[in-house]
Amino acid sequence: MSKKILIIGLLFYLLVFSLGVFAEPKVPEIPQVDVSFVNAPYIDHTQAIIGLDKGWFSDVGITLTPKPFGKVLTGDKQNALLAAGTADVISGSVGLVLPLAKKIDLAFFVAGDVFQGYAIMARPDKGYKSLNYFIEEKGYNFEKALNETISQMEGKNFIIPTDPIIKGFMNLIFEKSKINVDLVKTIILEDPTHAGAMAAGRGDFELGGVPARLSLEAQGFISIVTSFDLAKSAKASVESDELRSIFRDGWVTTKEYWQNNEDTILRLASVMFRITRFINDEPKEALKIHLPFINTVGGTDFGEKEGEVAYNSLHPFYTFEDQFSWYFDESDPLYLDYEIGSYTSMWVDKGLYKPGEVAKEDLSVADIVYKKLLKLKLEDESLFRKAEISINGGKGNIEKAKELLDKARYHYDAYNFLDAKRFAEAAIQFAK
Repeated sequence: MSKKILIIGLLFYLLVFSLGVFAEPKVPEIPQVDVSFVNAPYIDHTQAIIGLDKGWFSDVGITLTPKPFGKVLTGDKQNALLAAGTADVISGSVGLVLPLAKKIDLAFFVAGDVFQGYAIMARPDKGYKSLNYFIEEKGYNFEKALNETISQMEGKNFIIPTDPIIKGFMNLIFEKSKINVDLVKTIILEDPTHAGAMAAGRGDFELGGVPARLSLEAQGFISIVTSFDLAKSAKASVESDELRSIFRDGWVTTKEYWQNNEDTILRLASVMFRITRFINDEPKEALKIHLPFINTVGGTDFGEKEGEVAYNSLHPFYTFEDQFSWYFDESDPLYLDYEIGSYTSMWVDKGLYKPGEVAKEDLSVADIVYKKLLKLKLEDESLFRKAEISINGGKGNIEKAKELLDKARYHYDAYNFLDAKRFAEAAIQFAK
């Protein structure tokens, strides 16, 4: 009797062992997730429509809700939904959502573009030169180049708005150039009238908001100095006031959502980087998708010229590769911590926070997300080499392994390094 039990047990063990040896591994699946998403009605806050149109959110299992593209709301309303927990992700920047930090723990998790909308515009028919001309053609350092640039404005008509924030940028420009603003003839006009006044010849130079700059640059007026010029020249420090004239736009969630949905956030970030690459590589195709949407939801009438100005000058989009120094090079004025620190200091100066009350860790995880993606990218590249070796010398399901490796490479090329790793690992297992 004991021999029979022993034989049966042995047969059972062999059966289980053989099933374990010959059973194929599982094919990874990307989970399907709904994300409550809120756009803002501006070009640099609606790029998600490109990812939706191209099916890139679907590629990573994400559906933006409410369908078909989430909601489109202005900043205050966006912030309210995020604070109330009825939105998972909103389009925004650290500077725009910073007042929320008293209510919730924020997590700016991926940047798409740098808003650099403020610029002094000049008539194109008077021979005025830009700051870049004096730096690149004349070889001047920044201080001398800025002085020469603003010196051209002495005695000329300069149209400015009533907006105190834009005036603050103007004052900073004149202060840095060491030119007395009283040497120019300022004409104060409401921002919507600037483009018409410049076209009519009332001003030689102009400084206004985004719509005026878009219109003027599309008509051929030139920007002689921009907020980005100031930011690039800033001291690499959280104390640099110049960094308050720019800001990184991207996507923001809460710290709680980030902690509970890390994979979803990494996949969302991958879509952002796929969009920014497409905007840089195929701007005309991107605008064909982007402009009709923004004109519909924003009530604008932007044409291709305005779109090109937005992409090239007003708020250029940065690829994954371009953003490397923002998270690794502390000598770069655009190192993200400096912008966050500068805006935090601004709100401390305004009395919203006490010194030290809010830290970068309370506002952003963009550096963590970027570094996680970069680490996964390097792991993917190592796994691809292992998978190729396994496929070439393996005895398993080679066709399935090849299929999975192709899928891994597809997601790798789409910056979805998370799922690229999962598919590459599966390819190795199938090839054995």
